[in-house]
Amino acid sequence: MSARSSARSLSIAVLALGLGVGAAGAGCKRGPKRPQGDPAAFVALAKTMIARIPPPGAPECTGEQILGGASLTARTMLQIAKHPIPDAPEQREFVNPPELDAPAFRVLADDKASDADRRVAAGELRAAPFYLVYLIDHLDVPMALGIKELKRGFASGRAIKYDKAGNAQCVRVFLWENDRKVSDQAIAKSDRARIDPAIAKQLSDDLTAQLLKRIAALGAPPPLGTEMAKKPPD
Repeated sequence: MSARSSARSLSIAVLALGLGVGAAGAGCKRGPKRPQGDPAAFVALAKTMIARIPPPGAPECTGEQILGGASLTARTMLQIAKHPIPDAPEQREFVNPPELDAPAFRVLADDKASDADRRVAAGELRAAPFYLVYLIDHLDVPMALGIKELKRGFASGRAIKYDKAGNAQCVRVFLWENDRKVSDQAIAKSDRARIDPAIAKQLSDDLTAQLLKRIAALGAPPPLGTEMAKKPPD
C-alpha cells in the first residue's frame, strides 16, 4: 500500500471514529423520555367541558383557586373538540388570543401537528392539576368590529375551572375595555360614514392587549372603585 493510500485510510478511520464518538456523546446527553398520553382523550374531554359550561350564577373561584392549571380559550376548546367555530364576535381570535393557551393545548388544536408531538402534549396535559377555560360572554365593541357606533369598547368573560374529568367547579368573572386614550383618539378620527379598517384593527389589537393584562392579574382581587368594577351594560 502506498503512503498516500495509508494516509487516506487513516484519515477516514479517524473521521469515522470522531463521528461515532459524537453520536455517542449526543446520545448520552439526551434527557429522559417525556411522558405521553392519548390525544383522543382530550378530544373527548373538550366535548365534555363544552357540554358542561356552567350557567350564570355558578360558584365563584378565589384568585388562588385558578392558579396552577393548564389554560385555554373557548375557541381552542372548540377546535380540539372538532366543533365548528360559531360566526360570533365572542369567538373572534382577538378576544381568544393564543397567548392564553397552554402550549400543549395549541399542539392538540393544530391539525398539522405530528402524532408524536400530540402524544407528548397529551402527556403534559394529563399531569396538570386542573384546566381553566377562558370564555367570553359579552362583547360590546362595535368600533373594533367595524361598526359605526362611537363608543368605548367593553367586554366580559369567565375563567371556568374544570377538574380532570371535565366537571365545572367554579368561575372567576373578568371585565375589560379599550384603553381610554386609544378609544378617544379612534372616536375623534372616525368622521366618515364607515369605520376605517385601520382604526378597527387598532382597537381590536388594543382589546387583546388589555385582555392579556387583565388575565395576568386575574389571580389578584378584582379592582374596586374603578370603571372596571362595573357590571356589563344590559
